[in-house]
Parts: sequence; structure tokens; C-alpha cells
Amino acid sequence: MKKIISILISAIYLSCLNTIAFADESSTNEITQTDSISSDELDQAESALDYYADNLQDKDAVSYSIKSDIEGYFDGLENYDLSKVYKSYCIDGYMIDTYKENNNFASLITDDYRIFVPTERQLVTLYPVDGKLKAIGSESIDNPDELIDFNAETERAKEQINGEIIDIIHANSFVYYLDIIYIKTTENEYVVPYFSAPLMLEEIGNRIDNGKVYKASDFMEAMDNTFDIDVIDPMTMGGVPIKPIEEVTVENNNDDTMNNYLIIFSIAVGVIVIGIFSVVLIVKKRKHNME
Repeated sequence: MKKIISILISAIYLSCLNTIAFADESSTNEITQTDSISSDELDQAESALDYYADNLQDKDAVSYSIKSDIEGYFDGLENYDLSKVYKSYCIDGYMIDTYKENNNFASLITDDYRIFVPTERQLVTLYPVDGKLKAIGSESIDNPDELIDFNAETERAKEQINGEIIDIIHANSFVYYLDIIYIKTTENEYVVPYFSAPLMLEEIGNRIDNGKVYKASDFMEAMDNTFDIDVIDPMTMGGVPIKPIEEVTVENNNDDTMNNYLIIFSIAVGVIVIGIFSVVLIVKKRKHNME
């Protein structure tokens, strides 16, 4: 009887150890990558690209670039690397106002998505239509070497984040010409921004850094300090205008000017005091000699 009880206890103990080990293993690998692309989507992407390359006159497939009329612009469509394909979800509305209402970055990301495929000279956009991916347009790539590899960037960002990662989403905002890698942990939300328009980067300056890992709250504060959501400029085609850096620079210059004036005034006062003191000493010395 004792042997039977001993065997049962041992079996239960070993079973518990296996359960714990399995639970530990699954918890360390349990990352929901919402923006992951299935093998079926990759097959559809390949078919859509082949169709796009063969049917450039398709009225539904257009280029977003003014260079599309240049001879040879569409060359290289067949040269694509499916390992660099990425899925990106759309950010709904003007994110700054929406975030202020709920402080939840994940709520800004909609279910609407597109798949982007870098080719030799273009970034082709695929969109699900009636359950099938279809090429709906393309954007020119002037320098393929400068194209961001978002899959590699995601891995780089993951290495910089402490805590258990539970979700990763690539998202974009056409309003801000912005791609982001969103990473959620059990404790925090993180955002890695990538602004695509060179002129915007110049206007933004050092207020927001491309490729930097931000806590979502810090990133949204920087966005609020950078973009003027109270003013809509028709020239931005619906985009949000950027607050000029000069507003901050002028204040700093005023402070510097005031400090310079104070320094000059202090030096002048010091010179006058020393001068008066020297005159008093000379007068006293002369009186002493006369006596």
C-alpha cells in the first residue's frame, strides 16, 4: 500500500513539474503579432504583384508618383523580396485628440490594413478586396537602400524594451505621413515613429526622433508639442500643420539676450565701483602726503 501511495505521489509530482515547465515555456513565447502575415497572404501578395506587373493599364491600379510617366518607371516590379513585405494597420482620425480622450494608444489602431511590398523601384500597396489581396497603387523609391526594413526595425525595438511583450502592430497615419511600430507589454505601451516626408522631418527638428523607442504617453506629448491640431492648412491636403520651431527659438533668444544684458550691466557697474574706489584712494593718499 505504501509503495502504491509513493508511486502516485511521484507521478503527481512529475506531472506538476511538466505542467510548470510547459507553462513557463509558453509564457516566454506568447507574443501576439497582430501584424504578422500568413502564408496564404504571402501567396496572394505574389499573385497580386504578378498581375499588377502584367496589367499596368488596369484602371484600378495607379501610381501615386508624378514619375510614373517616365520611361522605365515600372521596370523591376518582378524583383521583390517577400521577406521584406509588411502589414500596416490604419490609425483612425486625428490621433492627438483621440488619445487625449482615453490615453489608450491601441484604441487608435483600426482593423483596416494594407500590405506593402518593396520592389526594385517602387513600394507597392496591396489591399484586401472581397477577401483577396489586390495591388491598388505604388509609390516611387528613389534610393532602395534608404527604404526602411520594418521587420528588422521591429526586432531592434524589441531588444530595447523591458517587460513581457504581448502584442506588436505596425500602423500608419496618412494624416501625419507617419509609420509606427506599436509594442504592448503587460505594463506599458511603446511607439517607434518613422516620418516619411523629408520636409516634415526638417520642420519637426529634434522634437521627435525617427526610430526612437518612446513610451506611448511621451510620444503623444511630443506629437502635441509638434503639431498644431487647432489649425488646418488646406495646403497640407488634410494634414495637420507643424508648429514652427521659431516659437521656441525666439523665446530662447530673448532669454539669451536678457542674460547678455545683465552680464554687460554687471561688468559696467563693477568697473564704475572700482573706478570710484580708486579715485577715493588716490585722493586720500594725496591728502596724506600733503600733511
